[in-house]
Amino acid sequence: MAAAGSTTFEIRYLPTSPGADACTVNVNSDDADEGPYEFTVQGAATNPASGAAAIPTLSSWSLGWLSCMLSLAFYLGQRRRRQPLGFPLPGRVDSTRRVGDRHRVA
Repeated sequence: MAAAGSTTFEIRYLPTSPGADACTVNVNSDDADEGPYEFTVQGAATNPASGAAAIPTLSSWSLGWLSCMLSLAFYLGQRRRRQPLGFPLPGRVDSTRRVGDRHRVA
């Protein structure tokens, strides 16, 4: 954020069961005379909205992790066969400049 600038953010509260909830929000700051901001947000649900967002379960996190690992394995397999990806990776290997069978690091 620019000096003397401002921004806004939104906190959504989508409870799945009745009761009180609270969370702490931390906003880091690199301003020399301001520390990080920390405040508590509280909410109370009396009749949770139907169709509230589901909390991810361990199995859904596991599937996401597996998908990520398979994508990484595919990427590394493609690089190992020296097949260009079709786009350069910033600050990494530039697939358009080759010296023999080796890539030059940009």
